[in-house]
Amino acid sequence: MLNEWIEIHPILKKMSCDLGESHPSFKRCPNKKGFMIYLDKAGHVEDVDIPDFSMESVYRWQTGKKDPAFPVFNGRAFYEVTCDPSLIPSWIVVKSFKEKNVTKPKKGKASKSDNDSIDESNLQAFLNSCNDLWAEDLPWIERCLKELPQELQTILKISGEEPAGYKAYEELVRRSARCCGLNEFRGEIRAALLQKLQDTRKKEYAEVLFALKKEGKKKGRGKEHGRDFLFLLTIKDWDNPEYGENRYPPYHYTFQSWMAKTFEKHANTVFSPTGVKDAFGEDDAGAQEDYDDVNAAGLGQIKLFAANEDIPCLARYGHIGAKTFSAGRDAREKARKTLEYTLHRDREGITWKGLRKYENRNTVAFAYCTALKDANIIQVFDSDDTEDNQNIYISEAATSTALKALDGIIESASDVKIVIGIISAVDKGNTKILSSRHYPVARYMAGAKDWQKGCANIPDVILPWFYLKGGKTIKGAIPLYPTRAVWLLNSAWKQNGEMQGNQKVPISRRFSSSDALDFLFEENETIQERIDNGLSAIVEKSVHTLIAARLKAIFDRYQPGNKLKFHNNKILHMLPTLYGLLLHKKGIRKEDNMKESIFNLGRLFAVADRLHILYSQDVRQGDIPLRLIGNDQISPALQNPQEAFVALGKRLMHPYISWAKRSQNETTPFGKEVGWCLWDITKHTQLLADEVFPEEINDADRAKLILGYLSYGAKIKDSGNDNPEINEKTKEEAL
Repeated sequence: MLNEWIEIHPILKKMSCDLGESHPSFKRCPNKKGFMIYLDKAGHVEDVDIPDFSMESVYRWQTGKKDPAFPVFNGRAFYEVTCDPSLIPSWIVVKSFKEKNVTKPKKGKASKSDNDSIDESNLQAFLNSCNDLWAEDLPWIERCLKELPQELQTILKISGEEPAGYKAYEELVRRSARCCGLNEFRGEIRAALLQKLQDTRKKEYAEVLFALKKEGKKKGRGKEHGRDFLFLLTIKDWDNPEYGENRYPPYHYTFQSWMAKTFEKHANTVFSPTGVKDAFGEDDAGAQEDYDDVNAAGLGQIKLFAANEDIPCLARYGHIGAKTFSAGRDAREKARKTLEYTLHRDREGITWKGLRKYENRNTVAFAYCTALKDANIIQVFDSDDTEDNQNIYISEAATSTALKALDGIIESASDVKIVIGIISAVDKGNTKILSSRHYPVARYMAGAKDWQKGCANIPDVILPWFYLKGGKTIKGAIPLYPTRAVWLLNSAWKQNGEMQGNQKVPISRRFSSSDALDFLFEENETIQERIDNGLSAIVEKSVHTLIAARLKAIFDRYQPGNKLKFHNNKILHMLPTLYGLLLHKKGIRKEDNMKESIFNLGRLFAVADRLHILYSQDVRQGDIPLRLIGNDQISPALQNPQEAFVALGKRLMHPYISWAKRSQNETTPFGKEVGWCLWDITKHTQLLADEVFPEEINDADRAKLILGYLSYGAKIKDSGNDNPEINEKTKEEAL
């Protein structure tokens, strides 16, 4: 991973990117729930509160995960609840119990009478029954309060400067050093949190106080509960005149920026040049030191060098430590600053995008242009699925607009590259770049435009309408990003529209996010095998869901308010698009496959369904069965289309065709509809009469069959209302 970031460093410097001044141990806090602990002048806990800002905006000093931290330290919940949660005092509103097979405590609205009726003896008995999760961490917390602050203060004093906020920070260090005994310190925080919970009933206070004992854990007491909370040490009276004219709290960004610069200047004096080159051609001063943790948005704390002591398999064979690969402080700093700039939380959606929602581990995609520092390169790979954020693949014009910033680069700078890759925390202590690609700008743009053509490579289809917030409605298929395409390929669907397994994590890992890069940018010949595998997988796992989806849409048309259970969602509307996209990657265009017999066979099944519905409305008094004569033949057709075509013809003749001939009538709307349906059946039957279908069909033909089935009735005129329109030329009814 070092190689990648060191290679990027001179490119960013050439573009005048501000990589900042900082120290590897002085970094942003992780994205966790935080609490502010106010210390008074005597070193006691004055108050505890929830910050109104993100803890990620605050910097702290911490070399490694096991080292002390200041002014923010990690901590566990205070108590482990070992009794039945139903025995928890009723005034303790614990809303975060998510473990299975646990009876939640009865909760009621907070009221003054509840607070007044608290039995202190019962409360204390309950607390005594809980396990103390802070006991083992107290020695480490003592170092956070009394040892580390003094060391940092020594470094800051050397600078000889006292910027705004310095006096308040200096007072915080003094109060931390005078902090009461550790047990008393812990008790004061607990008491303050319990009082806050009693007064506010906020779940955050309950979560930091109590954690349920997890079943099946073999580790020692407390080990199963991580340090999931952040505690920011500060003072309430930072705005007093005694702390100078320009006053800031100790955690203010302006003051912490000065701290970062001061720490870096001091670090530059620690390692003297050795005159020996490391593996990257830099001075190897500091090459023997352990690697510091680096904060990376979307990944958490990682190490730039994978061969470290946190990887058991490497430790077993002795392949750990900085000595295995020479990289001095200069090289490490270049890599660190490059990574922190590229994966900065403020650059999300520009140079990086988190892929955690598609993966079962922390993963991010990063991208940049070697000539434009603020170009949104990652947008072609993934974007948020929000109503206000239009998909760039919605149309050819939208894609061109998204790529407009790169138009002038192709001619003016032919050597400009687009770098795009994927980095993942593959296991504990081991973060790797899984994929890194360098593409010419022209190829990058061509890949995005070709992806848009693939998303448009399907006819209009019928699916149940999906209503979004704000009054918008999704009526047919919608485009998708490469990351979502891979996520869908790893998913499986039930017939009722629900996804199998965990909704957030695909049940398969057959396709990776690296495949998404290949599908987007690589030549079709290179990825043909994976395209074939993907088409086979998605057809097998979703075909019956799409059949049921069209059935639901039909029921919504003919029986408004029906109770047919079908789980409709936005992702479902991406499935037909994925069919068309994979066909496009195989060189199959919709203009051609819509003329093929297998596509028209799917449409014949759909019009047969329509005839069956009309028959049921008349003969069965509107009782429409779930198994219609068309959809009942699709499963056989996916194996042997010729037999399914013949079987459908036999079923249509009697009683449905006979009834249709008797019921068609130009004088009534229902009679007209029957006549048009009979006309469509005749047309499609004549088209297919001379065709000889193969006894077995491939996955591409199966996809065409389903798209044909979904397409019948989807031609809609823009009438400005929701009433069905009739296409007089083709006699095809639009739903």
